[in-house]
Amino acid sequence: MNLLSTFDFGKEKMDCIKRLGIEVTLIDGKKIGEICNCNDFEVIVCNNFFKYFDISKFGNLKWVQLVSSGVDAVPIQRLKRAGVILTNCKGAYSIPIAEWVITKILEIYKSSKKFYKLQDNRKWEKYEYMYELNNKKASILGTGSIGVEIAKRLKSFGVEITGINSTGMKIKFFKKCFAMQNINNVLNVSDIVINTLPLTVKTINLINDAFFANMKAKSIFVNVSRGKILDEKALIKYLKSGHLLGAALDVFELEPLPPNDPLWLLNNLIITPHVSYRSDIGNQRVFEIVFENLIRYKNGEELINKVDYVKGY
Repeated sequence: MNLLSTFDFGKEKMDCIKRLGIEVTLIDGKKIGEICNCNDFEVIVCNNFFKYFDISKFGNLKWVQLVSSGVDAVPIQRLKRAGVILTNCKGAYSIPIAEWVITKILEIYKSSKKFYKLQDNRKWEKYEYMYELNNKKASILGTGSIGVEIAKRLKSFGVEITGINSTGMKIKFFKKCFAMQNINNVLNVSDIVINTLPLTVKTINLINDAFFANMKAKSIFVNVSRGKILDEKALIKYLKSGHLLGAALDVFELEPLPPNDPLWLLNNLIITPHVSYRSDIGNQRVFEIVFENLIRYKNGEELINKVDYVKGY
């Protein structure tokens, strides 16, 4: 079996894959000219590879294994029509993302950004506006693995947690869950709103002016999903007006975020460059999922984290 990978797990781990009897070709996903014969490859391990290369060139492709949890960077419908299996690394990044979310909520509540600036300027200055996380109400949009890991951690702080999913199905660690159609019923009572929803046709620009207008005064908004779900102009409006206490974004509609973007100028906004998923052991978690699937594929067994084209993604 021939495998094309745009992700380097390191020599030791790549050798483990080769010992399965798999021929591995490692390539920079942007250097498409280095691929000599696309029809040689039955399996591709990648992330954003199909932004740079036409999938139709791989005539013998049977399976695409993403090293990401999101699937919005691949041509879903073309894979479906070609009968290509698609799997992702759902769950591999949930813990570091959840830790990032908790960190940013606390930084907003404890006015950390202000104190960091004071420290840089060697100024000893008291600041009165500090908040407790205890007894706050949080709504998490999306009750998948990321949402669950966030809920676990918020619960330990004494937060009441509500989940929003497609059907309102009850999920462990959430006190209540509501269907997406009832989202407005919880926005105006939530102190914290966290978006973990996947990017789909239905979620593009879901978080817009009307969404923020329904949010509770002095609440917090956090986005760790995809930038296109958020209307950034609407967020700017409600941060500037003071309706929102603060926000934290790790994802943006345009990445990298341009230096002249007005988001940079907001004192009550925390910005990080799409790094919430990173950790010292993230690579190991991803490798374990990929390696398990390679063994299953060779043995003709059902793959884990398989994207269901029928139910949607």
